[in-house]
Amino acid sequence: MKPSRSEFSDQSKNIHSKFPSIRFMTIGLWPGYGCKKSCIRIQSNWLREAGFIPQWLVKVTVRQGKLVLEPIAPSEP
Repeated sequence: MKPSRSEFSDQSKNIHSKFPSIRFMTIGLWPGYGCKKSCIRIQSNWLREAGFIPQWLVKVTVRQGKLVLEPIAPSEP
């Protein structure tokens, strides 16, 4: 049985600022260029708490059924 959105919200509240944590998102469609592409939009305060700072690069490792995101700090001059 698929959990409801309210159950996801409750889980999110219970694990605030604890890592590792689990987040649930919906895969959407990004229209354009004559075809629709899959997309996942990630935005929330917990990103910064997890070390994802605005303007930094993100390394995305793609495996079958898994994405791994890692923040990359800008190098010091």
